Amino acid sequence: TFALTKSTVANPAHVDAGGDAFVNQWETSPWTTLNVVPTAGDAINSVTISGVDALSNAISAVATWNGFGYGFDAAQFADGPLTVTVNVTGVSGTAVDAAPVTLTKDTVIGGVASVNVGGDAFIDATEVSTTTALNLARRDAGDMVQSVQVTGLAPGGWWNWVNATQDAAGNWVFDATQFMDGNLTVYACTTDVAGNVRWDAFALTKSTVAVGTVHA
Repeated sequence: TFALTKSTVANPAHVDAGGDAFVNQWETSPWTTLNVVPTAGDAINSVTISGVDALSNAISAVATWNGFGYGFDAAQFADGPLTVTVNVTGVSGTAVDAAPVTLTKDTVIGGVASVNVGGDAFIDATEVSTTTALNLARRDAGDMVQSVQVTGLAPGGWWNWVNATQDAAGNWVFDATQFMDGNLTVYACTTDVAGNVRWDAFALTKSTVAVGTVHA
């Protein structure tokens, strides 16, 4: 009596780009590298990536081993799903395709659309405090604001840079008393789930003197 095993389906292969299922703005290049790990005992024959280009034409690329992983030109693909097909040879000795793995090319991040204090771009005398609140509107709900800085002239006339912090309610606040009246610039750094990063800049005006006030 002898036992045989019918094996026509390849074991799954693990595929990632930079440790996750996204190809972000930093990973997209003519040398994008994929980490491909077959099931123990399987040997990789080829790695093929399929998707569409900027004109929605179906295209594909065969990745090559570069010493660190399987490299391919991700720049030729449009943002969206990428299908990775890994062809392997297992213990049966037959070359078969493992189940396709879907990655997502995502190089665009919405970032912060606007910043205001009290609903406008002015910081008046009633809004100046050591915890003046900045209202940040994100373009995409999934984006995460990582840092906010405010720059402008200090009361002594020198250039000042202040890091805003988040209060217990999650609002970004900064010490507006560290600036003299005039133009302020707010810089907001945002990231998204794919690992993209974006900086946005906005202008505010600190104006604590009422129009028509006469100084002696």
